[in-house]
Amino acid sequence: MAAVQTMDSSGPMSSSGVDPGRSADSPAERIGELEDQVFNLRRAIDTQRLIGTLIGILATRWSVSTDDAWAALLQVSHRTNIKVREIARVCVADLNGQLRPEDAVLLERLTPELTAAEAERQRHSPPPAEPDSGSDLQAETDEQERKGYPDEPTTS
Repeated sequence: MAAVQTMDSSGPMSSSGVDPGRSADSPAERIGELEDQVFNLRRAIDTQRLIGTLIGILATRWSVSTDDAWAALLQVSHRTNIKVREIARVCVADLNGQLRPEDAVLLERLTPELTAAEAERQRHSPPPAEPDSGSDLQAETDEQERKGYPDEPTTS
């Protein structure tokens, strides 16, 4: 498979983030570059997982879509000038009972912002639909009984 190339400010880069035209001065340097890259990729995966976890939590608690939860999270980040990954790290740590003492101040700062974001989402979202009383299901069941459909398929 051919390597995908992207551009950065210094010129073409491979999908791995390493300049394909530049060779490492030594195998040890190349190994060091690759170790750095692996470290950064693992950190990115962990960060994405935390952000996704927080988005799911907010969407569930606020009864909004994940897109709305993401938009609210971005709003909080912009208003507080705190990176989304930091917000996610602190909120998820708190929910897991693993909040570090030095993050308590940050959580105190985020809590009213998240509450305000929730209130903002509620103001702009349509009212929730009434729960289905099950009448459609009952009507379907009644129709099946009138037609003589068995409840469960029989095997011959």
